[in-house]
Amino acid sequence: MVPMQAQPELPPPPTPPLPAVTATGSAGIKVNQSGIATDGKVGANGSANRQTGPIASSLNSTAVVGDISGATTANRLEVLSHVDNLVQASDHDMSNLSGATRNLKEESRRQFEADYAAVQTRGTALKNSVNDARQSTDSTWIDARDKLAANYQDYAQAVAEAEASARASMAGSGVAQP
Repeated sequence: MVPMQAQPELPPPPTPPLPAVTATGSAGIKVNQSGIATDGKVGANGSANRQTGPIASSLNSTAVVGDISGATTANRLEVLSHVDNLVQASDHDMSNLSGATRNLKEESRRQFEADYAAVQTRGTALKNSVNDARQSTDSTWIDARDKLAANYQDYAQAVAEAEASARASMAGSGVAQP
């Protein structure tokens, strides 16, 4: 019998590069999936599903929506508390960003204010969903949970768009970013 020789272990195949994706934010700034504006300025949001600005990233929408969708009545208070904390921190950070945009040109400032209003509207809907989920019964929990997940995603997207708009405008104007 011929002894078997160990075959050298082959390295894993290389990870294919991500496709080049660009998106245009509400301010008309085109950014790639790394959050870099195509004009060389740093943006904050590469696409609807890849949020790279610090505020949008802190919301970690993909993971949190997964946590919400997987929550049960037994662990919902923990999940709801986590959502509350994330939204509170993001509201604070967006308020700081809003203050920093006061030196933008009028058109850029107006655009950010519209985007920020969308964040606040979606934030109100999200907070209402949190309250509804907190008060839901075993029989209404699934619907409340699904509504909460959708509203969280909508809120995170609004934050990403507003942040991208503000940061791109600030970078283009030389305004310091928080």
